Amino acid sequence: MAVLGASHALSAQTWNLVWNDEFNGTAIDNTKWGYDIGTGAAQGLWGWGNGELQYYTDGADNASVLGGSLVITARQENFAGSNYPSARRVTRDKFSQTYGKWEARIDLPTGQGIWPAFWMLRENNPWPGEIDIMEVVGHLPGNCHGTAHWGEVGNVQSSGGVITAPDWTTDFHTYTVEWWPDHIRWSVDGQVYFELDRTQVTPADPWLFAEDYHMLLNVAVGGSWPGSPDASTVFPQEMWVDWVRVYEHVPEPQPVTFRVDLSQQSLGSADEVYVTGSFDDWAGSQHALQSLGNGIWSTTLDLPQGIHEYKFTINGWGGSQEWFTPGDEGTLTSYGDNDTYVNRYVDVGWQGLQTDADCFSSPEG
Repeated sequence: MAVLGASHALSAQTWNLVWNDEFNGTAIDNTKWGYDIGTGAAQGLWGWGNGELQYYTDGADNASVLGGSLVITARQENFAGSNYPSARRVTRDKFSQTYGKWEARIDLPTGQGIWPAFWMLRENNPWPGEIDIMEVVGHLPGNCHGTAHWGEVGNVQSSGGVITAPDWTTDFHTYTVEWWPDHIRWSVDGQVYFELDRTQVTPADPWLFAEDYHMLLNVAVGGSWPGSPDASTVFPQEMWVDWVRVYEHVPEPQPVTFRVDLSQQSLGSADEVYVTGSFDDWAGSQHALQSLGNGIWSTTLDLPQGIHEYKFTINGWGGSQEWFTPGDEGTLTSYGDNDTYVNRYVDVGWQGLQTDADCFSSPEG
C-alpha cells in the first residue's frame, strides 16, 4: 500500500467576533476601555514622542458616549498647563490579541493641527511595534494613512500606504486591518489599499507582529506631522466612533485529497476502500474512495484546522487495515492510539496551509 499524497486549496475567509463595543450605553464601559493621562512626560515622551500639544484627560468633557457613539473631543482651553485638552482611550490591560481583523466605523474631525488616529501597540513589550489602522491629519483630509513600524530603537523601520478621497472627514467610514502571521492588509470601506508582507522585512529588522497588541483611539493636537493649530482651526473638534470590532480568523474546512496505491493488493470486484480517522471518530466505513484505475483510489474530504490522524481500510474495520509499528521505516509521526501502532497524519493549518502526508510504501493492507 502506497500513499500518494494529500493536497489543499484555499477558500474564502471566515471571521468570528471576539470583542466589540457598540457604544449603546450612556457611559464609556470601563471594563473595555482605559485611558492615558497627560502630555507623555510621565512616560519620558513629552509630546507623546511627536511634539504634540494636547493634554489627555479622563474626563467626560473629552471622552463620552452620546447617541450610540464614543465621542472624543479636543478643546481649546487652559488645562494643566496645556491649551488643548483631549482624550486617548486604550484597551491596554483589558483586551489584546494576536492576529485577526480589527476595525472601527468612525467620523473624523478636521482642521489644521488636528490628528485623529485608530491604532495598535504591543501589549507586553515597549515600542517599536505599532500598527496604525487609520491616521488622517487635519490639513490633508483627503489622505488616509495606514502604517506599520517595527525594528529596534535607533533603527525603526516603517512602511505604509495612503488611500485618497475628496474628504474622509465628512461622514462615517470603516477603517480595517487584517493581520495574519505573514502579512498585514489595510482597507477603508472594504477597499484594500496597502499590504505589508513579512518577506519585505529583513532579519536585521525584527518582525514584531507575532504577539498581542491592544487598541488606541485618540485625537491629538499639533505635532511634527500635522503642525500646530492656527487661526483657521475651529474648536472643539470631535471624533465619533460608531463601533469597534475585533475578530479572529476561523479557517473554512479545507479540501484534502487522499490517494492510495493498492495495485499490489488483491482486491475483489466487491471490495471497497475507505479512509477513516480522528476527523470522523474512526468510523471505518464512512468515507469511501473511488477507483481511478491501475489500483489508484482517491477521495477528497473537507477537513477543519488541526492535526488529523488517519488510515486506510479495505471493507472497513471488518476487512483489512494499515498497521504500523512505531519506528517502522517511513513512519514520521508519534501520534497513536496505543503503544502498538501509529497512524498517518495530515496537518491542516492556519490559512488552510497543510503539510502533505508522507509518501511511503508498506506491504500491509
